[in-house]
Amino acid sequence: MKSVRTMLKAVFLGLGAFLVWFLLPNLLALTAVLIFPEKQAAILEFAGFFGTALSTLAVMGLFALCKRPFRETVRWYPRRSTPAAHLGAVAFGVCANTAVSTLLALLPLPESLLKDYAQQSQSIYEPSHALLSLFAAVILAPVFEEILFRGYVYRFLREGLPFWAAAGGAAALFGLAHGQLLWICYAAVLGFLFCAVTERSGTLTLSVAAHLGFNLTAVPELLWPDREVSPLVLAACGIAGAVLAVILWKTVLFRKGRAA
Repeated sequence: MKSVRTMLKAVFLGLGAFLVWFLLPNLLALTAVLIFPEKQAAILEFAGFFGTALSTLAVMGLFALCKRPFRETVRWYPRRSTPAAHLGAVAFGVCANTAVSTLLALLPLPESLLKDYAQQSQSIYEPSHALLSLFAAVILAPVFEEILFRGYVYRFLREGLPFWAAAGGAAALFGLAHGQLLWICYAAVLGFLFCAVTERSGTLTLSVAAHLGFNLTAVPELLWPDREVSPLVLAACGIAGAVLAVILWKTVLFRKGRAA
């Protein structure tokens, strides 16, 4: 049983990392807008593309100064898993996104909620900066969100809390960081699963790969938001995605004997 002091320190570090990441880009963007009000649109656009990456880099620098080396703290050990396992993690993310997207499309959810979800999803993609939008969504977001949430927040919480509490706390913060209600729900579930992957494998890079696969699958929806897909095809893709995701989870990401 870990001491209360150890648990409080773990919570302080985990929440501290999250608050620095969350508050820093907002404060910097607000300051920049106040100084250069005529550049507000450009500043907010820049923050949208690079805010997550820059604030995560700030967290990395802060804890490096506190003698928390990056690789050891976040468990950035790609060689602990094979290239095949990383490809399997990408495939898991693709299948998980397919299953989630199908579920959201078929559930009898309120029209206003679905409309808000579609608008928020489409706001990620800026046609005038197409390649930059996709790079930010598919590469920057998975890498830096995993470093922050599964690397720093989860690992700090895990120093003083049992797995379920540390993973639950990190997953809740990850979900809340996404803002939109449906994003919050499925991001929290995914966040918990990604914590389990890093705990089991001993490396952050597997969850990065899975997160990358999940975001990659959203590209067609961003590029062709009004495409028509028959309910039958949609259901078939969703079932196939869910089945394959479970198989990949059991055989690649969480197979017996993988524990670090």
